[in-house]
Amino acid sequence: MTVCVIGGGISGIMAALALSRRGTETVLIESGETLGGHMAEIADCISGLEPKLIEVEADPLIEVITGVTVEKIDGSRGNFTLTLSGGRTINASSIILATGYTPFDPSVWSRYHLEHPNVYTSLEFERVISLSSPTGGRLPDGIRRIGFIQCIGSRDPRANPLCSSVCCMYTANEIKTLKARNPDVEVYVFFMDIRVAGRDERTIDKLKREGVTYIRSRVPEVITDDGKLTVRYEDTGAGELKSLDLDAVVLAIGLLPSGSTRKLAELAGLELTEEGYIKVSDGVRTSVDGIYACGCVAAPVRISDAVVQAEAAASLASEDGSPPPEMPELIEPEGEPAIGLIIFTDNGTLGSYIDLEKVREAALAIDGVIQVKEVPSLSGLEAEIASLVKDGSNRIVVAGLSHRKHEEMVRDVVERAGLNRYLVEIANIREHAAWVHPPDEATRKSIDLIRMAIAKVREVSPLKVELLPVTRRALVIGGGVAGMRASLEIASHGIGVYLIEREEKLGGMLGESNEIVADLIKQVESNELIQVMTGAEIDRIEGYIGNFSCTIRDEKLEAGAIVIATGAKRFEPAGLYSYGDDPKVITQAELTRRLETGIDAGTVAMIQCVGSRDGERGCSRVCCIEAVSNALAIKEKNPDTEVFILHKDIRTYGIYEKLYRDARSKGVIFLRFDEDKPPKYENGIVTVFDTLLGDEIQIRPDLLVLSTGLDPGPVSRNLAKVFSFRFRLDDEGYVLTCANQPEIGLYPLDTVIDGVYVCGNARQPALIETALVEAIGAAGRVLQVLGSERIRGRGEVAKVTQTACIACETCVDLCPYKAVRMVYDRAEVIPGLCRGCGICASECPAKAIQVGGFSDREIIAQLEEMLGVV
Repeated sequence: MTVCVIGGGISGIMAALALSRRGTETVLIESGETLGGHMAEIADCISGLEPKLIEVEADPLIEVITGVTVEKIDGSRGNFTLTLSGGRTINASSIILATGYTPFDPSVWSRYHLEHPNVYTSLEFERVISLSSPTGGRLPDGIRRIGFIQCIGSRDPRANPLCSSVCCMYTANEIKTLKARNPDVEVYVFFMDIRVAGRDERTIDKLKREGVTYIRSRVPEVITDDGKLTVRYEDTGAGELKSLDLDAVVLAIGLLPSGSTRKLAELAGLELTEEGYIKVSDGVRTSVDGIYACGCVAAPVRISDAVVQAEAAASLASEDGSPPPEMPELIEPEGEPAIGLIIFTDNGTLGSYIDLEKVREAALAIDGVIQVKEVPSLSGLEAEIASLVKDGSNRIVVAGLSHRKHEEMVRDVVERAGLNRYLVEIANIREHAAWVHPPDEATRKSIDLIRMAIAKVREVSPLKVELLPVTRRALVIGGGVAGMRASLEIASHGIGVYLIEREEKLGGMLGESNEIVADLIKQVESNELIQVMTGAEIDRIEGYIGNFSCTIRDEKLEAGAIVIATGAKRFEPAGLYSYGDDPKVITQAELTRRLETGIDAGTVAMIQCVGSRDGERGCSRVCCIEAVSNALAIKEKNPDTEVFILHKDIRTYGIYEKLYRDARSKGVIFLRFDEDKPPKYENGIVTVFDTLLGDEIQIRPDLLVLSTGLDPGPVSRNLAKVFSFRFRLDDEGYVLTCANQPEIGLYPLDTVIDGVYVCGNARQPALIETALVEAIGAAGRVLQVLGSERIRGRGEVAKVTQTACIACETCVDLCPYKAVRMVYDRAEVIPGLCRGCGICASECPAKAIQVGGFSDREIIAQLEEMLGVV
């Protein structure tokens, strides 16, 4: 089975890698000459993207084809035929579309003067503040005041009626980077609504505290006069036209469907939305069976959401389980170390900074080095390493690559050549020498780094990589929408599931009256592979990836992987706005239920952000969309009902901007209030100071509806105890994922515990559609673990010399992964939990612990070589 992924941006790359981990052969097609898409243009994203580019290029199950387009699509699910522009045809069982977006071109509007040298688009500005720019991220001389103008090519019927979802936050991230490298610059942001949620809210608040000025306005034009820039804007708070002189302007441009989207839709017979995006259900299913969509091809989304969709699409497109891990026949190194050196020249560019002939001569003079070869590109690395091994090398040193980016790839290549994957060392002479020193000094330092690498690899012993048994059953915690959908997806691949729900029935926060929830409950309860346990509290979870043990009611359940889908509770507004005392005051969730039978109200007022954006909790993301949806439902049933929505911002992201537009056209009245002047409710009257009118307004509603936020804390904090605090929560109680760690931020569903994944409101505030996609993606991650009976462990784990251990338990107390336990008064490391961080080894007073690949002998050998100690 082959799956074809069209589009080589981040969602296409991550979909291809997810498919490969499931053992699925994949063809990745990109119309450009290189992979990476727009993510490669973002200043600080390349550090996360580059390892994925290397990984996908080196993956033997992924064929990358660049510089071609798809000209024809025939067939149906299981048997598609794609014809490429060069005439080649590809047979595929499924297709994933990941063709991304096209940035709006503001040059079509002369009023923003993009021709001015100090007027940038947001993507252009990424280059200005990048550390790899000519100025190292410093602004050009003379720029002291800079303005960011939001919604250029977004929320505008003349260009793009939708919100582009990402602009508010990427502007905030650009400002963070800008201020870090230019601390004295004055920054102004011109915006209509700030649309961020959850933890992102805190980023905006921090910028404001640090002096960034946010001005609620609509900017009609930028004026250029003698080379100077002046922004004219309408201050909606003051109701006045104002001007601000600036040295530079950044236009936050919106996202539009890519040019190839409509063509591919026509070729495959796919339905499009009125805005030109691929129409999807379940978040990633298109109107044609067997064709899936992820990333901005279906709607404007953030990188983390695009990656979630990529995981979901890969899960649905792949039918096979993960391949069993292969343990190749390895050459047992005998006799003295015979070291082969590879110098990666980066297509000759390394030779511009380093005297490679001197490096070669110096390396050949070192005891134990038998061969030195130069490799111009990564594509030639495998053949040259295989050649070294064939000619007698039993240790390999690669100079010119990076540990962070290339180490795992190099180890894979060495293993395929027949050596133990840990009999290799990298000398990073590119980043640590060529890029930071003059040529003579860079050459000397390169030789030193290679000497140190050779000294270490002489002392290295083959590390044993264990095959860990896998319990081929999943544990899903939480019986709401996300938990049920994840369970069904896992079960659809023949894997049994324990579905644990603390309440007495399934359904979660939405309840079984919701049509989607009711259908999921029916499917779950009729599925023989899903064992539902309601009214169940988990007492303890122990173990590691492939082998978890969960204790419930004195019963032990064994599972190989876990999905956390514990959701969130609605904030309880007791005592606010007379809720609980006045029957006319209800919550938005209660209104949703009442609308099923209809309401009798001539006037309805809704107050947003009750229990959200209050200093303790950030934006709950769902409230504005829920309120506007309910307002529309009221208007559709009774157009004469007056509906007022009182808000700080209206946060109808992406495609939900259509709801906001429709609500205004049908007469829903939106009144904006300041955070420090919230509405009041006394004697049946709502009083609010409307910032647009600059006056106080009173409303006597028949129903006062409170839009309450989400609170995941009570459930998730208890769950953290169950896991012995091995995973972390943020201040509000949401589970922190690997998306919060920059180097591994492309795994937004992964917790810091291998084999434990999170989705839905346990991860972040999520709409039901988002929760469903995350559930499928989390299920896909689970299936990558459970698809085989065994998984490969790590080699670089800590080991305890039992005879040296003094049972002080220092290692047990300090291990952040709870990977050390006491057995018969001796410390023992659990290999499946150990991440090789080395804290235990560095703190052990008896020196009884060593970490594979970082033994004292190896480190001391490097130091002695560097210091010239004989």
